[in-house]
Amino acid sequence: MEKPKPRLVLIGPFPEPAGGVSIHLARLASGLETRGYTVRRIDESPMRKRQVFNLRSLNLWAYLRTVLSCDVAHVQSCVTSLRCFHLFFCWLLRLKVVVTVHTLRLSGWKLWVNRLFLRFADEIVLVDPNTDRVLALGKSRVLPAFLPPVGPSSPLPMEVQRFIARQRAQGRSLLCANASKLIAHDGHDLYGLDLCVDLVHSLIRDYGIPMSFVYIVASDASGNALYERALHRIRELSLEDHFLLFNGTVDFAAVIRLSDVVLRPTNTDADALTVREAIYMGKPVIASDVIGRPPGTILFRNRSLPSLIEKTVEVLQRRRTGTPICQEIDYLDPYVKLYQCR
Repeated sequence: MEKPKPRLVLIGPFPEPAGGVSIHLARLASGLETRGYTVRRIDESPMRKRQVFNLRSLNLWAYLRTVLSCDVAHVQSCVTSLRCFHLFFCWLLRLKVVVTVHTLRLSGWKLWVNRLFLRFADEIVLVDPNTDRVLALGKSRVLPAFLPPVGPSSPLPMEVQRFIARQRAQGRSLLCANASKLIAHDGHDLYGLDLCVDLVHSLIRDYGIPMSFVYIVASDASGNALYERALHRIRELSLEDHFLLFNGTVDFAAVIRLSDVVLRPTNTDADALTVREAIYMGKPVIASDVIGRPPGTILFRNRSLPSLIEKTVEVLQRRRTGTPICQEIDYLDPYVKLYQCR
């Protein structure tokens, strides 16, 4: 007789807004449900959705009711305090506890606290092998957070559709990049939007390459200094017909499918969904060398515009392409094995 499937609760940020972790969680939940698993969700996103319990409601009873109805909790919080809270309470309530640490840039007491509370987990999953050396727990496993898109792509906003159609009609190559939220890191734009604008200007002015760029910012950028600075720079360089800076909800996988080259010019990173998604679709992907990247990634020196220009010109002029990875990989199987009850 087949063993009954465990009831699961996935905890972390769910879209919207869309980001690497939230998209991963949404795809994981959808994939597991198609395999017959009962999946509950505890959302930590700043945007509340109907029929999904959001931790920001501060409803402890609803939290307990959700957790107690399940056998396994998979915690994917990106905030230390929330991660520790879930780990302790789910352990206290006798669930099997799985935790995924997507990124861990901590030191001092915060690192000590993470090490302490991660011991409540039965399974620790890291997306970056370097995190294992930082935590020094000795019981973790490395598992990339990538899951393929589920089902057909959502329609793109009309502004994005029209821009891409116009570029194609003029025979221009299309590049793309994205950011969940525009923020500074080490005194620079973390997601490299400024580099992308200057890249387009150089490729058109200095190399005469017919090209265009779509840059998607998922979270509300109202009043964001980096966003406003980029808009000003686009107008200053007269790039309005070549560079679309779009702020809003977009299925970025659909943008990748329509693009010729994908960029990930971040000055810090974890295991980026954008990079793996581009490789999965067979698109050339150019990324900063801030961390080890998946095989097939084209690297440029972090925050170096000349290096980024060199690699992009190489891709566009030599028509360097990517090769789609094997479509037969069962990406959900490692998670199914993690959830097997004790």
